[in-house]
Amino acid sequence: MSRLFLYIALLIAAALTLDSLISVPMYGLQWHSPEWMAQAITVFNVTKLLLMAVITGYLWWAIPKCEFSPLMTMALQFFMLLCAVHTLVLLVGRQNLLNDEQSIHSVGPIAVVTVNEQDSRVSNHVVYLRCQRPLGFYSLHELLYLPNQNAVSVSSKQGGWYLYADREYKLIDDSAITTTCN
Repeated sequence: MSRLFLYIALLIAAALTLDSLISVPMYGLQWHSPEWMAQAITVFNVTKLLLMAVITGYLWWAIPKCEFSPLMTMALQFFMLLCAVHTLVLLVGRQNLLNDEQSIHSVGPIAVVTVNEQDSRVSNHVVYLRCQRPLGFYSLHELLYLPNQNAVSVSSKQGGWYLYADREYKLIDDSAITTTCN
């Protein structure tokens, strides 16, 4: 029975490590809305940190109790060491989740990602068109990049979507949304 738990722990640790190696968090999942995903990623990263700490402790306890060949024991101990290093990297990376450098706001089908620059009062804004997919998923298509802007707002008028910053930017017409999203 303890070997089954050991194999399950190894599979979970491998899946969590694979997620950390992929450049997009949570396997690139885009569901519900960009704001919801930003909150879910924060919760997922904390959960991943705690799970990796528990799995590392469990592997440290369980590997000596199971009777494996010496080569298999060394391989499992090496994997346990990788889990411990991964846990430390997640712990150090946790501090990045506590800053407010990036914010996401959606208005209708438009999502604006704002990245605040350090030591500056200006921000960089990336404007996306959010296209709804089946089962609540979405995809983002970049429409505009605005560097060094103070504040922006998005609104709909005359059958189109506009961004207001230092001047008015026309983003997309309502009729072009369906063709862009397909």
